[in-house]
Amino acid sequence: MGFFEIPAAALRRARLADELPVEILPVFQELSALVLGLPDPADLSVEQRLGAVQAAARLQTMLEAYQTQVAGVSDAQRDSRLFAAGTTGSMVAALTGNNRAVGSAIVGRARDLRSMPHVAGAYRAGEITGRHVHLLCRAAPRLRHFPVLEADLVAAAAVIEPVVLAQVLDVLITQDRREAPDEDLRGARAKRGLHLSDLGNGLYRVDGHLDQVAGARLRDALTGFTDPPRPGDDRTPSQRLADALDDLVSAAQANTRPLGVSGVTVLVDAEQLPDGAGARLEDGTLLGPDTFALLTCSAVVSVILGKRRAGTFVPLALGRAQRRASHAQWAALTARDRGCVRCGQPARRCHAHHITPWAAGGQTDIDAMCLLCPRCHRDLHNGRFTIQMIDGIPHCRSTRRRT
Repeated sequence: MGFFEIPAAALRRARLADELPVEILPVFQELSALVLGLPDPADLSVEQRLGAVQAAARLQTMLEAYQTQVAGVSDAQRDSRLFAAGTTGSMVAALTGNNRAVGSAIVGRARDLRSMPHVAGAYRAGEITGRHVHLLCRAAPRLRHFPVLEADLVAAAAVIEPVVLAQVLDVLITQDRREAPDEDLRGARAKRGLHLSDLGNGLYRVDGHLDQVAGARLRDALTGFTDPPRPGDDRTPSQRLADALDDLVSAAQANTRPLGVSGVTVLVDAEQLPDGAGARLEDGTLLGPDTFALLTCSAVVSVILGKRRAGTFVPLALGRAQRRASHAQWAALTARDRGCVRCGQPARRCHAHHITPWAAGGQTDIDAMCLLCPRCHRDLHNGRFTIQMIDGIPHCRSTRRRT
């Protein structure tokens, strides 16, 4: 018979949740009944299913915002002290079944929102997600003119994804203080750490934190050693990644493929040389002048020159008289498209597609190719959508018509 031990901290939170005098308002019971009474998705039309996904996401955000608001009032009223429940974060963690870090984060967000009326209002209305709110709260103390910009930033957040909002905020912060990315990297680097633990059962556990540059280096190195899925290979993605790490260590010990299999790629606007103002890693992370100077001194860093058009980095042409994209072209396509231009699948799962077929005279140039995952590639050839290049940026257009 197997056995397990529940951590003491989890037991304390469970006991605290049982001891707190919880009263559930009738309105929450009504909401629960309504949720349980939602129709079976299989009985909905395709339009209704799409609407249900959208509406459920908005309602989820609104409830999350209300929970944050309640936690904030509870914190201001010092409810936790009435019941000897420790901090408000500990009390919220116990009530929600989360660990203390999550509970503290909810309370911290509530405190931040007290001075951010536009963000708080949009959050309660379900117009922006918790991830948007997190990014705005994090940026507020770093932007001197945040109160003036708040309403406009909220309006932008309502129509863009969190990852795009993060890039917008990074740009604003860097314009305000150019050294901010360097400070962020130094702060992240100070928190770095790696733990290798022998579990005593034939396995080692690896966990820890790396800063953005070190993480990008490791990601790119592992990508080069990770085998793609093949028929008969029953390994999981995590197992293939573990094998890639083993191969990487073996290669380092044997001194093969020195300096790594793939360096960090830095995107630089050709109009902002030589100081690299606004230079970024492939994932959009802004680099400060100190970090840019350090990275570009390294032999394992690939610097891709290009220009920004409509918010997209468009590499300069690296054409070759061949059918397959070269390594340099693949790096440039990844820098521009980030992944499948239709569904967003990661670049490592994509093909370099000739927009005009190569056999029909299409060129193997950056502005004549784009990244497509295998499924979208098939959909394209089956006529479900088309791709048009506008100012060097690929745009997908559906060919399906609603009936």
